[in-house]
Amino acid sequence: MWGKKIVIALVIIIVIVGVVIGLGKLKQSAEVTEADAVNPIPVEILEASRGEITEITKMTAVVEAKESVSIVPKAGGKVESVAVTVGDRVSKGQVLVQLEKTEILAQLKQAEAGLALAEAGKSSAMARLEDAKTTLDRMEMLYEEGAISMQQLEQARLQYQLSDPETVNAQINQAQAGVDMIKTQLQNTVITAPISGIVTSVNVSSGEMAGPSMPIAVVMNLDEVEISVGVVEQYINNVEVGQEVNVKLAAINNEPFTGIIKTIAPAADQTTRTFPVTISVENKNHEIKSGMFAEVGFATRTRNDVIKVPMVSVVDQGSRQAIFVVKNEMATSQKIELGLNDGEYVEVLSGIEEGDKIIVKGQNIVIHGDPVVVQGGEK
Repeated sequence: MWGKKIVIALVIIIVIVGVVIGLGKLKQSAEVTEADAVNPIPVEILEASRGEITEITKMTAVVEAKESVSIVPKAGGKVESVAVTVGDRVSKGQVLVQLEKTEILAQLKQAEAGLALAEAGKSSAMARLEDAKTTLDRMEMLYEEGAISMQQLEQARLQYQLSDPETVNAQINQAQAGVDMIKTQLQNTVITAPISGIVTSVNVSSGEMAGPSMPIAVVMNLDEVEISVGVVEQYINNVEVGQEVNVKLAAINNEPFTGIIKTIAPAADQTTRTFPVTISVENKNHEIKSGMFAEVGFATRTRNDVIKVPMVSVVDQGSRQAIFVVKNEMATSQKIELGLNDGEYVEVLSGIEEGDKIIVKGQNIVIHGDPVVVQGGEK
């Protein structure tokens, strides 16, 4: 009997405790709800306005030097010295590599001696020609006087013909050609920069063999760089030579560079079906390196007198895009249709009106119907 009473008493106590706890939670919930009701969410707003917007079409490409020359020796030989290293700035005509020239100098000396001998032979030949002419003149006089036979006269004429200096001249020309050829070989031992620029590669060292089959160095002119992109047919008629474009490089966190469209291909690439466009960018301080990735922004379409808002104000709500507008101190979700965008602002075709107070900060934490308080932006 006492046991049954004890059980009943325990049950009553448990029920009372549960009721007390439940009332406490209900009160806490009410307090939170009340707090929410009196604590609106702080936001910043901006009035939707009309203006001009230009669509920016972006493409990614790789930067290339405007000029890049792989230097190949005209003749083979052993490397005597290398005058530059990677990163050196060089001028056109500056010596990069010297090949050994000892044997070529010896060959030149021998060829010049042969030329001198041939030229000396010319003097002797001219002297022999004069003697032969004098003898022929005398023999003709003697023949007219009947003092010699025709045979003797013909022999004098033959001797004069054999003294013709043309044979000697041919020998001199041949010797001169030999000297010129060896001088060219000597010049080819000095390898110079064909353009002014930066040495980006050196592939030989002193003592190694160099030849026409392998580039010994690469020189790039980075004062101006080029970017080649393929523009789709939808936009190709909206770009033109001389047009400025924005160029951003992820490796350089500065203001965008300004590029100029230099060439537009008149026909599409057969593989990509895009039109090759070349953009030139000044790079006097060589901040841009060949091989960097660049993002190029083309202005392809422009519209005037349209409602435009910052792109950050647009909220993706799954199947639709929306903008929160402040009405009666509450966040109101407005379904919108978007048009052109320039990377910062976007055109709104429908859903809001000029002058609407759109939320540009706090839009990602409010929901439709939330009370808000404007703390920044345009009130």
